[in-house]
Amino acid sequence: MSVVEEINLENLYPLDSMELLDPMQIENAKKEVENEKTESIISVIQYNGIHLILEGIYKVIAYARLGRAKIGVQVIDRKNLSFWSIDSNVSSQLKYLGKNALYDFEAISGIKYAVFPKEYTGDK
Repeated sequence: MSVVEEINLENLYPLDSMELLDPMQIENAKKEVENEKTESIISVIQYNGIHLILEGIYKVIAYARLGRAKIGVQVIDRKNLSFWSIDSNVSSQLKYLGKNALYDFEAISGIKYAVFPKEYTGDK
């Protein structure tokens, strides 16, 4: 089951490396967002109370660059996702990405995080 809710952009965190992002797709997403009649819903999963972008990272960046503060997200129950249902898989991915992924995401999107979750920093 999934739930749709409005969330502040600074409460969305990447699940992928920023090195993999295609600058052309960011620009295309921005154009799509500018021409949308209805807002795209971004898919996220929750882990330890944080929202991780599962699908739609290009749209999140586009919304942020256009000055949006909140967007609609669909919270996917990660128990239904084979890989992401396992806590150690999520934990390993976030530790692998580290704080640098958050710094990179801030630079690319313009989103400024008030807090870097401990899951990225390895802090206890």
